[in-house]
Amino acid sequence: MINKKNIELGSFNTMPSYSRISQESVSIVQQLLKTKNEPLSNEILTTPLLFNPRDASPPFIAHCIFEKVFLGGESADTTPNQVQLEVDYLLSVSIYFSNPRILKRQPQRYFLGHGNEKPIEDISLRDFSLYNLKEAFKFVDEARSKDRSILIHCQQGQDRSATFLICYLIYSCGVDRDKAYNFIKSKRFVNVNPISLSWINKNQEGLKSLKQIL
Repeated sequence: MINKKNIELGSFNTMPSYSRISQESVSIVQQLLKTKNEPLSNEILTTPLLFNPRDASPPFIAHCIFEKVFLGGESADTTPNQVQLEVDYLLSVSIYFSNPRILKRQPQRYFLGHGNEKPIEDISLRDFSLYNLKEAFKFVDEARSKDRSILIHCQQGQDRSATFLICYLIYSCGVDRDKAYNFIKSKRFVNVNPISLSWINKNQEGLKSLKQIL
């Protein structure tokens, strides 16, 4: 669960307001849209959140973190407002995904650290190398460049997939770990373990430098 220690990791002194997206989040959204040369929609700034991010999210609920990038668990099927999830790309940070409806659509699928090949053992922190992340970032960038929806998932949609998305925001926006983490927490309940947060902290500059390589 989100606690005071996790909150203090970021720049917020208290839990962010859930009636509107925070100014911190708006800043990140603006950076994400720069590459597409799109204006920031007023709807992004004024649409109330349909859930309280402090509440644990069941694996079958997927939340749109920005644009068409969704975060969810192994059975992700609907959004918080009960709209059926339709995705064209599937970034797996776990070998477990149990939604036959989505798999039947045959989305482009990528396993972190293993490409198109499903590994025998489940994906773990050992697969979070800069090289593996760089290749996975290409996959996410491809989906975004084609304006296609993508689901990033692990088993619960709270730890490994959130860790990946923090890394992606650092790479894509040049923000630091805490700003990225707080941005995701403003959209969905996530609970990244301290070991992963420590790894991200040590590799922030390396993640940012990948933007210049790709």
